[in-house]
Amino acid sequence: MSGKLDRAIAEAEMESRNEGLSTEKYVRERRALDEQIHGVWGKFKSAIRVKCEAKPKHLRFSVCPDTEARVERLGRSHAVLEVRLLQESGVIEFNCGGASGYCTVRLNGNNVAVICDQDGHPYPRLEDVAEEILSLLFLPEKSAHQDV
Repeated sequence: MSGKLDRAIAEAEMESRNEGLSTEKYVRERRALDEQIHGVWGKFKSAIRVKCEAKPKHLRFSVCPDTEARVERLGRSHAVLEVRLLQESGVIEFNCGGASGYCTVRLNGNNVAVICDQDGHPYPRLEDVAEEILSLLFLPEKSAHQDV
């Protein structure tokens, strides 16, 4: 009987060690994400700004607080896009009239922070997600929701 008890105790100890390792891994990954998230956000805002500066007759970029950006569509069909980093949750949310959505900042397999779509797939380039989000400014006003 002591063999069963010893095995049960050994299994319980192994599970406890594994839980400790997964907690340590989570803490390491969270620390790495916290260290990188502002850098990714800054590069993403720069990608948005560059796209806007390339279209000065149509778009105006402005930085609000450090974790926000705002883009205006100029001309007769005025629209405003607001983009905000929610650092604690690693979410970048955006809203443009009736169109809204979010993407996430996650670590890839190399522990590098990247922006991912709602399904967790990383965007290949920050410029791609910036362009996709900026396109919301040109949707018909009746659009209720846009998943990016």
